Amino acid sequence: MSKQIRYKHDAPLVLRGISCTFEGGHKIDIVGRTGSGKTTLIGALFRLVEPVGGKIVVDRIDISTLGLHDLRSHFGIIPQDPTLFNGTVRYNLDPFSQHTDHEIWEALGKCQLREAVVEKEDGLDSLGEKPKF
Repeated sequence: MSKQIRYKHDAPLVLRGISCTFEGGHKIDIVGRTGSGKTTLIGALFRLVEPVGGKIVVDRIDISTLGLHDLRSHFGIIPQDPTLFNGTVRYNLDPFSQHTDHEIWEALGKCQLREAVVEKEDGLDSLGEKPKF
C-alpha cells in the first residue's frame, strides 16, 4: 500500500509516504500513538476517505476498482472500544444474513465474546448493548 490522504481538497496531506504490505489471509493489528494516523489508515482501507494519490492493493487487486459493498464485506474490524448499533447481536455481526449461527458463534469465540452473549437471555437475538468487560 502506498497512499496519500487528505480530508479536504485544499488541506494538507494527513497520510503521505506510507508503504506497507499485508499478505492475504493474515490478521493485522494497527497500533500507534494518538494522532499517528491509525484511524485514517483504517478509513483508507474501507474507502471512507478516497485517496489523492497512491493505491492500496490487497491480494493483487487495487481496492479502488472494487464496489464499496464488495470491498467492505470482505474486511473486518474489531475496534478497541466495541460499539453495537440498534438491533440484535446477530444483526450487528451479520447485517446481510450471510452466515450460519455456527459461524457467528465461532467468530464470537475467537473474539472472546461468546460468554457475554451466552449469558444473555435471548442469545444472538438479544438487543445490542455495550459489552461489559
